[in-house]
Formats: sequence, structure tokens, C-alpha cells
Amino acid sequence: MLTKKVLTNVCLKSLFLFDGIEYAVILPTLWDYLRLEFGASKWFYGLSLSAFSMATLLTGPLYGLAFDHTHQTKLIILVANVFVIGGNFMYFAAQSKYMILASRFCVGIGAGAEPAIFGEIARTTTQKERTAAFSIANAFQQFGLILGPALNLFLRKLDYKIGPFTLNKYTSPGALMTVCWIVIEIMFLFFFFKLPTVTDYVKSQYEQHVERSQQQQQQLRDSENSGNANNGTDEVKKQLVTSVEGQSCGDEASLVASSLAEQERTPLLTNDSMKDMSRYSSSQSTAQSIQKSPEEAKKDSVPVPKGFLHKAYWMLCEFLRHELVYLVAVFFVVLFYQTSIETMIVPLLEDLLKWTEFETSLFYCGAGIDVVASFVFLMFLSKKISDRWLLLSGLIVELLAYVLFVVFVAGATSETPWIHAKVLIASAIAVFALPFLFVPNGSLFSKLLPKHVQGFGQGIQWSFGAIAAILGPLWAGATLHMYHVLMGVPLGILAGVVILTLDSFSRLKEPSKNSEQK
Repeated sequence: MLTKKVLTNVCLKSLFLFDGIEYAVILPTLWDYLRLEFGASKWFYGLSLSAFSMATLLTGPLYGLAFDHTHQTKLIILVANVFVIGGNFMYFAAQSKYMILASRFCVGIGAGAEPAIFGEIARTTTQKERTAAFSIANAFQQFGLILGPALNLFLRKLDYKIGPFTLNKYTSPGALMTVCWIVIEIMFLFFFFKLPTVTDYVKSQYEQHVERSQQQQQQLRDSENSGNANNGTDEVKKQLVTSVEGQSCGDEASLVASSLAEQERTPLLTNDSMKDMSRYSSSQSTAQSIQKSPEEAKKDSVPVPKGFLHKAYWMLCEFLRHELVYLVAVFFVVLFYQTSIETMIVPLLEDLLKWTEFETSLFYCGAGIDVVASFVFLMFLSKKISDRWLLLSGLIVELLAYVLFVVFVAGATSETPWIHAKVLIASAIAVFALPFLFVPNGSLFSKLLPKHVQGFGQGIQWSFGAIAAILGPLWAGATLHMYHVLMGVPLGILAGVVILTLDSFSRLKEPSKNSEQK
């Protein structure tokens, strides 16, 4: 069981790692690839970035529905990965700018499986573990952002012919990622396993403890009925207590106890239970009743209506709750903001700092280090601070970064004093705050979302994120010559989100906690 869990986690972390590498090796050179090789304009560059998000918009909810109905994460990823491999090969072999556009759309079809992946993480983690689990997954993605620019430094020196194909600094990222995703396909085919849910695991551990306690009770009765001396009986009792105490300190028992305590349940092993072992001979219904908190039991007991219209209305009511709508709206705004910066940053670095793709790759490498440091910091804070406070702090810091962009960068030129420092400081603050927006949002959304619609709910959220990721590049591509407008509009939207967060703050409590540690 442990080996399967380790191998499965390695597969998932490798997927996120390669996802980050793909982002870091393709994005810095995409603009020059389109402009220098095929004479594309800035609006087509924005369209190419948006094509990826358009595909995730269409496929995300479908992958989510497939996950909810089958929980076959392995099959979903294997199918989705075929599109990623095909899209990257098209990018490598592109003969026109439209083939590049099609390649990004094809890769987006495969990337739409992310809701199923996050649904799998939510399915196999407790609420207490989930923020850290989401943070680790995203940290590996950002670690890929560090490796990607380093690979770009090597790829930019390539200039070969492979049959009818050209391998140069623009096409080599597509070739590299084709090989990487083939490796991921093989890894998931042989080393990814379907892990039990937290509830199933806790249940199995509980049943094992019940069985052990019953065996120990039988030993005690047999010893008493045998008519042995009191010394023998006392010795058996002593062994039983020692055995129970050893179990309570074991890894499995500790996991069960922590899982039950987290969901406000009665601990499985207590001092009283050591004195009275008959407590563990409860019926199957008692075992089931302690596995779920009242709120979880209420959610899982809701019958799913039959008929397409009734089911659609029922699912709509599940999602149209203030806190869920708020989290989707925040996800939309944050992705719009992020993709706008991603689209403008390469042309901005060329215009204001006169950087080439070499310096741009180093910039992405530094951004990757910045964001990984942020994830590590977030993992530490998530154990002490609730998701809603992490989200609010991230929004405030991000707002500060955009104020710096508007005040010090929007009206600047390449001759402006200290322009390098202004751009880099604003960028560093903006990048550092991003994990505080994505991870707490996704973690809190999964905790508030009913378990039976985790995949579809994640798909809906990612679909709205995909709309934002479509509009963001289009907005940035259309306003690249007007930096005040480009940066000012997202600043106003972000300020509105902060106000909305303060208004919705009381509703953003994690369902398993009666009180939060601030």
C-alpha cells in the first residue's frame, strides 16, 4: 500500500513538474516564434495564448464529470495526455502560425484534465491536509518554472535539421515537451494506482482495531476461564494494556486518531477504552457513524434526482451558494490578472529593458525561485492560519504590486531612472503573492464543495478560469501600446475583489471547524 502511494505521488508530482517546464520553455519564445518565423502580429500572439484556455474551458467540466462518475483518474490522464503529446509535436513541426494556434488548442484539451487531478487530491486527503497538498502540487509546477529557463539556455543554441523538420531555439521546446509527456504517459500507465479515500482508509483501520480488541477480549476471557492463578491473569492483562498502548502510538493508529479528531469525532483509542475493551465490539452501524461528521453525512445523504432537467437544477442549486460563487469569481479575476501580466511581460521587458530571450529566460528562472519560496512559506503558514486569512493577505499584497506597476512602470520608458529596479521589484511582489491567491482559493473551494460533485465543481471553476485566461491575453494584446489602460483596469477590478472579500469574509469558514485560528 505504501509503495503504491509513493509511486502514485511521484507520478502526480512529475506531471505538475513537467507542466511548469512546458510553461517556462514555450512562453518566453512564443512571441518571437510567431513574429520572426511567421510574421504574426501582437493580437495573434494573444489569440495563441487564449487558444489554450479556450480548450480547457470546453473540456474541464467534461473531465470533471467523468471523474465524479468513474473516479478513474488514471484513464482520464492517459487520454488527456495523448492530446498534450500531439499538440507539442505540432508546435515542433509547425509550418504556419495557424498550426501553432492549433497546437496550443490541442495542448489545452489535455490540460483540461486538471480538475480531475485536483479532485483526486481532494478525494484522498483530509481537510487538514488539503491546503498543504494543493501547495505541494503547485510548488512542483513552479519548480518546473525554475528548470524551464535553464533548459532554454541550452535549447537556444540548437540549430539542426531532422529530416523535414528544423530543430532550433523556437521549435526545440515543442520537441522537448513531446518527449517529456511521453515519459509521463509511460509513468501513469505502469506506476499510477487508485488510492482509497480517507474515509475508506479510516474505516479499514477502525475495523482492524475492532478485530484486534475482540481477539484480546477473547484471550482475556480464556485466561480467566482456565482457572489459572491470579498472576497469570494479571500478566495477560498487562500484555493487553501494553499491546493497546503500542497500537495507540503506531503510525496507523496515529493516523486514524488524527483523522477522527480533525473531523470532531470521538477518538478511537483513549485511556477509558484501555480499561474497558468491550467498547470496541460495537456494531457496523456504529463504525459508519463515526466516520463522518454531521455536515458530511448530510451532504452525502442528499439523493441525486433522476432526469436531466431535475439533475441540472439540483446541481445548479449546489453551486449557487454565496461562498462558492465568491471563490469562483476570485479565481476568475486572479487568472485574468495573471494572464494579462504573462502576455505583457515579454514585450514589456523588450520595450523598457531591451532584453533578449536570454535575459527573459533568466527572468522566468528568478520568478520560479520567487514563487517556490512563496509556496514553502505558504505551507508553513497553512498549519497556523486559515485559508480565508491567507487569501485575504494575498489579495492585499497583489493589490500593492499592481499599484507599483501603475505608478512606476506604466508611464516609464527605457530611459527612466531606476527602471530595471522598478520593474523587477513590482514583478517580484506580484509573483510572490500568487500562491496565496490560488492555493487557499482551491483548497477552500474543495472543502465547501460537496464530495459527490468534486470533479464537476472543480471543472466549473476551471472553466471560469479558462474564460479569464482567454480574456486576459486578448486584453493585454489589444492594449500593449497603452500601459496605463492595460494595468489600470485590472487594478480597479482587484480593488473591487478586496472589498468583496471583506464583505464575504464571515461566510468563508471551513465547514469542519467551529472556530478558526487567526
